[in-house]
Amino acid sequence: PSTAEQTVQASREQPASMQALRGHRPACRAQSRALSTIKPAGRRMQCLCTAQPQPEPGNQQQQKLLAGVLGRGDQPVGSAHGEGFELLLPSGRVTRLDVDSLNEKLKHTGAARLRNAQAPDQAYGLIFNFDHLVTDTRHMLATAWGALAAEKGLPCPSDTSYLLEKGPPERVITNVLGWTQDMKVVRELCWDLSKHMIEALATPPPPVPGLRGWLELASSYNLPCAAVTTLDRATARRTCERLQLHDHFNLLITAEDEQETQAQALLAAAMRLQRPPDHCLFFDDTPSGITAAHNVSMKAVGMIRRGVMPAWKLRQADLTLACLSELNVVNVRRIFANSGTEFGKDLAKQISNEGPPRKRRAAIGTL
Repeated sequence: PSTAEQTVQASREQPASMQALRGHRPACRAQSRALSTIKPAGRRMQCLCTAQPQPEPGNQQQQKLLAGVLGRGDQPVGSAHGEGFELLLPSGRVTRLDVDSLNEKLKHTGAARLRNAQAPDQAYGLIFNFDHLVTDTRHMLATAWGALAAEKGLPCPSDTSYLLEKGPPERVITNVLGWTQDMKVVRELCWDLSKHMIEALATPPPPVPGLRGWLELASSYNLPCAAVTTLDRATARRTCERLQLHDHFNLLITAEDEQETQAQALLAAAMRLQRPPDHCLFFDDTPSGITAAHNVSMKAVGMIRRGVMPAWKLRQADLTLACLSELNVVNVRRIFANSGTEFGKDLAKQISNEGPPRKRRAAIGTL
């Protein structure tokens, strides 16, 4: 007999219980999965709907996350105009939230405006660069590069800080250091680099001078504080706990938020703080961070760090400091004091009540 006839004959010879089971329709998808995974006797029976994957070890999972973060490289500054987000509404229409619309939507009105009149300090928000001020990830990454070169016996310059400006680790290994062109070996070296980065994060360097006291002062005046970082959320929280700063920040903008530029990260922090971008103050020690803050209508404070960033490179900041202990809440008010009287970016659009100057006509008698 043919194969089809053998199949029909075998189905007729099955017991009634199996035929009833074949004709039964499960009530839910989980039951159908359970019925489809029944195996012959003598083997272990397992249901797919109840089976759960084995969790990875904590150190290995952290290394996997950190390797993905390091592979992205530094965030770009962002566009000078029109930086924002696109939202998909339930109706299917796509709307865009740019800097001007966020300043308008997050403006305090009603009871919030009256509350800010009684306590004007609460109207502002403070945003810090986690990678540069809370802890120095640049120093830790440079140390990880040196440890990787010493472990593998590869040539590496004594000063590895310049490697941080050359792009992601894959580009540094292939183009800058010239260790190898085999991408399989490159991925293994990047994996080892993340391992050394985790070891460096175990003992993070201390924050900038005066940061802890300034955060405590800001919390006493109910000033909300946020931090933006390129690290993953678990690593950032663990670093805050080791520095005993985990209860000083209201929120963290991390790599899981998937912000493409620094300007978008700052806008996301302002939205979650429920403060307009033009009422936020950003603390950083790099010219790119100060430029990103000004692009989204924020004020910027430049931190002068000896051996890291000279003062003349931070001259575009609204205020430059060598130590945060020199700053108080009154200085924050003074930074935003002339916000309503500043000219816009395009002076040609300023409204003037004066008319055009009259042209004097020359006559024969006036010459």
